[in-house]
Amino acid sequence: MTDSTVLVSVLMPAPDDRDQLYHAIESFLNQTLAASRVEMLVGSDGSRPDIDQMLLREFPAIRIICRPGANFDALINACAEEATGRYLYMTESHCIAEPDCLEQAVLWVERKGMHGACSDSDGINRNAVARGEQRLFDDDIQKWRASGVGKVAVRGMLIDRATWLRAGGLRAEFGHFAEVMLSKVFKKSGVRIGYADTSVVHHTNQTTFRGLMHELEEYGRDEARCWHRASPTVAAFDFDPWQDLVKTVRDVRGARAKLRMANRRLWTCRGIFWTTALVPETRQRAFARHWATAIEIGRLRYFAEWLANENSTPVTETTRRAA
Repeated sequence: MTDSTVLVSVLMPAPDDRDQLYHAIESFLNQTLAASRVEMLVGSDGSRPDIDQMLLREFPAIRIICRPGANFDALINACAEEATGRYLYMTESHCIAEPDCLEQAVLWVERKGMHGACSDSDGINRNAVARGEQRLFDDDIQKWRASGVGKVAVRGMLIDRATWLRAGGLRAEFGHFAEVMLSKVFKKSGVRIGYADTSVVHHTNQTTFRGLMHELEEYGRDEARCWHRASPTVAAFDFDPWQDLVKTVRDVRGARAKLRMANRRLWTCRGIFWTTALVPETRQRAFARHWATAIEIGRLRYFAEWLANENSTPVTETTRRAA
């Protein structure tokens, strides 16, 4: 391809780089696609102006899109608004791309006649926690592939820019859950997303339960907030955790009791995971239960805070509110 017009716009929010920001940017600037065909937009939340300046010195070809205080999804949207490529490729600042990652993604999408595709993603796994995270990601991807539908995966995903704009991008107010929402929006509107297994990124997985806990609890909060605040047409997914909470928790006391139980279960799972000489499958089951429990804790914390703000009024089946 010798055309000088931009083919792919890479969108990469800088926060949560896990000490990989420099290498991540470098990997996407050194692709088999001609440099003139790739533009890179790095999203900044304004919290590290020294890093922003360093990046501009080291990589004069990139553009810094600064949105003070914006979260990951809002930064993706801001970069997409400034992009000029036919395709958008969203990724994370702790993901390292193979040299032909972008070219392979474009070739796969055009050969298959799809609107977009997520890249294959293995893990940069520095310990057992990181390996556990990668195993769950791999299992989830296999389920999506078996269903014949690709998912929105911000580790690395190519999408036709016009399709992205029609869908309205990510619902940034719902944070981590925005990926799931966009996947469902795409599916409902007939957008075809595949899995480009020849396009590869290497994801730096979390190495501590503390780091995982922060992400997963936030996901649980975002999920509950989506079901509580989003309109039913937007949040028409496979299950409704908000209504599940409504049916099982009646007041703040009940929510806090469930939180105590979940926290005990969380620490039990960690203890099992770190037990020496444990068989791999038992360790992975403990990891998966810890993962699910951390999300449950996020839901419960959001729900308990909502109950407290409602002066502990008992909830009913009608407590879900449209945005």
